[in-house]
Amino acid sequence: MANSKDMIIEAAIAVLNDKGIDGLTMRAIADKLGIKAASLYNHFKDKQSLYDAIAERICNNTKPSCGLVDPKRYLIEQAELFRRELLKVQDSVKIITASPPLTPTRIELVKNDLLCFINLGVKKENCIIAARLFYNHILSFVSDETTMVSERWDDANPFIAVFGEDYKPLSNDEQFIRGLETLFAGYKILE
Repeated sequence: MANSKDMIIEAAIAVLNDKGIDGLTMRAIADKLGIKAASLYNHFKDKQSLYDAIAERICNNTKPSCGLVDPKRYLIEQAELFRRELLKVQDSVKIITASPPLTPTRIELVKNDLLCFINLGVKKENCIIAARLFYNHILSFVSDETTMVSERWDDANPFIAVFGEDYKPLSNDEQFIRGLETLFAGYKILE
């Protein structure tokens, strides 16, 4: 058997994708694995530690390959990777926001982000603001992306009502990058 803890995390993610966060119970995970729920507590002391492990797993694949040489490129790549990973797991935004960044990968990502903001010229005392804006953009964008039903806008699209036929909608990818670019423009205020 592979690492039992990894198998539990994978089963938990499968339950999340099937039932959402409200259906993520130790019993549901145990049923998925064909074991007793009590045995899960040998690996996770409580549901919070499971959330932390799921959040860590989501973040494991968000390390940019470009390195810290170009801080803006690093942050954009990280944001795109993070968004991609969040979109793979139902209710991932709820898991991430319920889990403080205290696991090894998440700590490393936050440290690197802070270094990037400093290298972009953001004052040290403003780096936490820059980081919060950055993560809030990613998390709120994914939340909107996974909960809004754009098909319902066809008849009463407020953008068409305001801008008329000249309105050309952007793809989610384009909107996401434009939002990041807007943040980078705003970070100049924090220098």
